[in-house]
Amino acid sequence: MSNKEPIQQPESSVPLRLLLAAEPFISAVPSAKWEDLRPVRHLLEELRTNPGIRAACPDIESIANDIEFKARDLLYDEEAFRFTEQMDQDCLQAILAYTHDAGQKQGSLYFELNNCLRERSPEGRAGLMLTWGDFMHYFLKGLSKLEPVSGVVYRGLPEKDAVVVQYKVGRPIQWGAFSSTSRAKEVAKRSFAGDKHSAIILKMTITSGRRLGPLSFFPMEDEILLSPRCRFVAWLQLVLCLIVCIYFSGLFIFSFVYVFLFFCLSPTCI
Repeated sequence: MSNKEPIQQPESSVPLRLLLAAEPFISAVPSAKWEDLRPVRHLLEELRTNPGIRAACPDIESIANDIEFKARDLLYDEEAFRFTEQMDQDCLQAILAYTHDAGQKQGSLYFELNNCLRERSPEGRAGLMLTWGDFMHYFLKGLSKLEPVSGVVYRGLPEKDAVVVQYKVGRPIQWGAFSSTSRAKEVAKRSFAGDKHSAIILKMTITSGRRLGPLSFFPMEDEILLSPRCRFVAWLQLVLCLIVCIYFSGLFIFSFVYVFLFFCLSPTCI
């Protein structure tokens, strides 16, 4: 009999990476030239043999097997072909790797990668490059092959009071990690998973997100992914947002949830 504890599935119907996750840092992140790297291994081999990845993701062998199988499956998906026509297998597999979700955060590739991307210290950035450099090269190259998405997207964040204090009007903001958003407010609401009264919805205008579509283990979520390079600025005052919420009486968004509006500073984010 296995001694492993059963995986606790969240109450929400969205993947874990879309659930509320605090952004501990919002200051500028040094730019990394991932495109200049020259990987010596293919994506799956990199996942299976990189010591840092293996330490961060103990189930990486199983994850890699899932990715390999899903990539073969997409060869027979007509919708996916439109997304992958200009993309090689390494780039496709990197995108699939990010969307893999086994039901728990710790040890999941997306979770461990984003934790490293948020590092601001010189030592942390050096470790990030050593562990995730080749993966990021393939991942960003793959995302660059997807059609850019512009317009309004939504993202839920916990700790509403902390956001109100930190996100001052006019303040430049960079999370530094990949951010999952949706064009549907309903998806952002579901991300609260029982934390409605202390959560907040961010309404953001973006210029260069990427819709993963069928290139995901959860293709129905209509996820719009934002790059770590995305930079924003707070656009409207909180009091105006509250008036909007009250006026629409919950039709626009839950009346007990604050709303911030953001405008993307970066002309291109990938």
